[in-house]
Amino acid sequence: MPGTSPTPGFSDTDRRGSDATFLTSPIQDGHDTAANSPSSTPAVTRRGSVATVCKLDTVNNPDKKAVSKSPSFFSDQTSPSEKGEPASSSPSTGAADSKEISPSKLPDEQDESAEPSHGRLLPLGQFLACYFCLALAILLTSLDQTIAACITPTISTEFGSSSQSSWIGTAFLLSSTVFQPLYGRCCDVFGRKMLFLAAQIIFLGGTALCGAAPNMTALIIGRAIAGIGGAGLLSVTQIMISDIVTLKKRGMYHGILSSVNGAGSVIGPLAGGVFASKVSWRWAFYFQLPIVAFTMACTVTVLPQVGTSDIGKFKEKFRTIDWVGIFFFLTGFTFLLLGISLIAPPDRTFKSAIVSGFFFPGVALIGAFVFWELKCAKHPVVPFKIFQDPPIMAILLIQLTFGWVFYAGLYFLPVFFQVADRQDAVKSSISLFPLVLTSIIFSWFSGLFTSLSGNYAGMFSLGLFLTSFGSILIYTLYHSGMSQGVQIATMIILGTGFGMQMQNSLVAAQAATRQKDVAMTTAVRNFMRSIGGVLGISLSNCILYTTVPTYLRSALAERFPEELVTSIIDAPLTIYSLPAEFAGDVPTVITAYVRSLKIVYLVFIPISVFSFLLWFAVPEYELTRAKDGEPIQRAHRTVNVFWQIQRLVSWVRTRKNGCNANVEKGGSTGGVPEDSHGGAASDATHGSDLEKGSKDSQERA
Repeated sequence: MPGTSPTPGFSDTDRRGSDATFLTSPIQDGHDTAANSPSSTPAVTRRGSVATVCKLDTVNNPDKKAVSKSPSFFSDQTSPSEKGEPASSSPSTGAADSKEISPSKLPDEQDESAEPSHGRLLPLGQFLACYFCLALAILLTSLDQTIAACITPTISTEFGSSSQSSWIGTAFLLSSTVFQPLYGRCCDVFGRKMLFLAAQIIFLGGTALCGAAPNMTALIIGRAIAGIGGAGLLSVTQIMISDIVTLKKRGMYHGILSSVNGAGSVIGPLAGGVFASKVSWRWAFYFQLPIVAFTMACTVTVLPQVGTSDIGKFKEKFRTIDWVGIFFFLTGFTFLLLGISLIAPPDRTFKSAIVSGFFFPGVALIGAFVFWELKCAKHPVVPFKIFQDPPIMAILLIQLTFGWVFYAGLYFLPVFFQVADRQDAVKSSISLFPLVLTSIIFSWFSGLFTSLSGNYAGMFSLGLFLTSFGSILIYTLYHSGMSQGVQIATMIILGTGFGMQMQNSLVAAQAATRQKDVAMTTAVRNFMRSIGGVLGISLSNCILYTTVPTYLRSALAERFPEELVTSIIDAPLTIYSLPAEFAGDVPTVITAYVRSLKIVYLVFIPISVFSFLLWFAVPEYELTRAKDGEPIQRAHRTVNVFWQIQRLVSWVRTRKNGCNANVEKGGSTGGVPEDSHGGAASDATHGSDLEKGSKDSQERA
């Protein structure tokens, strides 16, 4: 089993934990080193509970390459002479690397001295091709999720079934949600490449059916099928990144993918509106087909086979899948989410037959799933040991709350713009750009910062704080007639908080889990976020259906027709086209609707504050792992957001002061050898750091 046997290329003395690891180069993770000390004098630093004894290069040979035993997997990046190995013993690379990557050779399970500084685990050309393929998959998923927003009115008009139009978006969201954890399990059995290709084929079929749909029912079925494929595109992409990028550098690459996802969310509604108005709404689906076909070609030709199980042939692997558990899981969560999505008071509540007919059987089936997985399943679909780890459980709950606030905010902030500012669907989507764009920018920036500093907790804490603060601002400041500057400022704050959480949450979850459980943890993390989105949108709708009629009746003395209230909730712009006898009541209706929306925003506050406080209970982990794949907990824990901000500021000042000191030192002494980060070091600075102890040294890093 990967991670349990000694890693190739390392001796038994290269253990982590309390054992010492001997290197012949300065520490390459950002911790302080005594560059001016003689090579025979080891400098001791600590990361968490791990002692690392470093044998430093001599001052007279600053450019000398490190001599360390590396796994054969990195032979394409380091020459035999650099590794201290004879040229004849160097294994072949190139094509062999493109066929299969053994999980046991991933550096997350090895000593950090084996990790390349750039973080790539593939040759540069193949890595760029793979990353481009994964970015296309993310772009397709975000496009398909949002492209239906602007074409739904056109579709419902053509098919004459406006009552079913909401299912165009709901069908995709539900199917993509319930299938995400299954991809995590199947990836560990069949390998990433096979599952990624299967997801693309399913997505292609569902999208083609949507474009050629003869009626609304066929279109909804096509959207559900596309959602099944979209779940695989999202989950397998994030799992693949964990296979081809070291843990320390994943934040940057996940941040770039998050920017691609945000760009797709911006392009989707605009492209849908253009196709619907200029050509046909069907081309909003057809134009995706060539992109899917190209992605499939890239998958077949350049994507490596990662994570394939050693169980044996396909039939044997097929038998290891827990099909009974999958049945309970799919039916249970599908029924549960359908029941929640159908809630629309006063007619459809938990007492109504249609809601209770889905919701309560769903709860029973989920209970059966849990019992089966714990007591009967030989190969569980979801390993429940993940939920027995408090840090991972806390991160998953944070993702649930993030999904609630994020998706409900994207859904109901445009509704406010339509009601309060009389904007149509396209303009209200454009008004949301400050939130979306800041989310994209800070998702990329926070990922880059995490990769450079090795500190994911600081950005994550700040993101949780800004999300809570932004939710408070939206509730207190949003009203009809508010200035556009206030709208933009509040959305920038909220978008910054969203962006800082997006990919750092994934890094936090993967850093806290074992290497062999990364795929499943990633899939469950995505599942919890999607569940939060379904709950947020559905229960926020429930709030509107409950409060809008109440406020209207109290303001208009029961003379407002019930069917008109329902039409206003479903289509907010109906407010501005009321019958003549209600024309004078438009300001009153707007006020009632805005009051109801503010209750939706009020719910954001305790949810976001809860996740902010919950994060304080989560310990921090190193962005490297022990050789056996176990996570390494840092010595300190997250105390509060202000301490985290202080850590960020301290890190920036340290880098700046270090550069200035290096320039002055180099000018006065005639030059000092540079360390592995390109900066000069002094005995006084680094000696004082070592005397302060491991904690101060770590905080400086």
